[in-house]
Amino acid sequence: MNNPSNPFVAAFDVGVCLNKLSWHLLQAVVCCSRQHDRAAAEVMTKLEVLLVQLYPQDRGGLLRKKVEEARIKWTGFTDNEWFNEMGWDLMYNLNLTRTDEALTEAIDTLVEQVPMYDRDVERELWQELSCFPSMQNALNLGKCIDEGRHVPGQHAKLIVLQSDDEEPLAPSRGQPTAAGTGPAMPADNDSEFGPVPRRQTGRLIYKPKTLEPGEIRPAGSWKTEVQLLWQSAPIATPCPEVTEDQLGSPVELQTLVQRLIDAARWGLSERDYTSWNGENIDNELPYAPAGQEVNPPVPPFVYGRHEKAIMDALRGKALKKDQLAQVVFKGDSSRLYKPGGLKRLRDKGLVDNLPGLGYYRLDAPPPGLTPNLPPYPPN
Repeated sequence: MNNPSNPFVAAFDVGVCLNKLSWHLLQAVVCCSRQHDRAAAEVMTKLEVLLVQLYPQDRGGLLRKKVEEARIKWTGFTDNEWFNEMGWDLMYNLNLTRTDEALTEAIDTLVEQVPMYDRDVERELWQELSCFPSMQNALNLGKCIDEGRHVPGQHAKLIVLQSDDEEPLAPSRGQPTAAGTGPAMPADNDSEFGPVPRRQTGRLIYKPKTLEPGEIRPAGSWKTEVQLLWQSAPIATPCPEVTEDQLGSPVELQTLVQRLIDAARWGLSERDYTSWNGENIDNELPYAPAGQEVNPPVPPFVYGRHEKAIMDALRGKALKKDQLAQVVFKGDSSRLYKPGGLKRLRDKGLVDNLPGLGYYRLDAPPPGLTPNLPPYPPN
């Protein structure tokens, strides 16, 4: 049963999306590609859906809101006049100088404009999943497998390519040249840099070139990294074998990566996720014969960043309100009673309050308090 609502599958799919997003953002900016611009927006929309699957109780929580804000900011990012003018200035100067230094400088300047939406989301998600190494492994596995067809970083050095065209360059329309006035540019002259008038006649010596998935072979260590992450996930089904023949054409690479993704999602969907602690989670999901119902697995309790800090602060000790607020919220005690504070922990029976003593963990109370208290779900 390939269960997309399984949180391990959702974390895996988020990893795949984050790698795709990084790849599309870079090409959309460096090549000013409309195709990659649209693809980046589509990936962010899918990422919102996956975060809802990962955090169904909070409907994706703050992470989903962060992705939504990034998607709104991205709309029109490569269409504004400043960006297009900057791109043409870089290409024009590069085609005048035609040196390796100018090439490197042009690419670096464009890469600096690439938004870091993917890394911002990944960093916060990694912190949210810090209590669950198995979920982090699933996230990493998704990113690593997708790197086979969307190789990170490598294509940035190959975006600007040199052609064999040696036609002379001329300034933009109407400006004088050494031989007179440059010819007018056709209005329908195709350009990846949008509606800005072309500053050269003829074809560019250096120009942006977008890449297709699988056009660049992954790093030599890619196969080994996939196998290691597959084992650490862990996935009960063996990792499909990867041979050199499968790393040939772009179509073969895409087929191989898709086969690995399908196999990983299948293996992860078969894992029981009632514990989320990376231990004893390889059992099959509950199965009911036809005509019978089965109670679904209890959804995991996912600690927020501040909730985890509260649990860590109360390990083996009791703290009063002001003391706990000082440790977690730098003295702002009102935040203890807002979302992400004590409410969910108390509702779940993980934290309690004893008058005169303060807040304490039921599974790790202060020495000499009440023994044999029920444990809470593994952190």
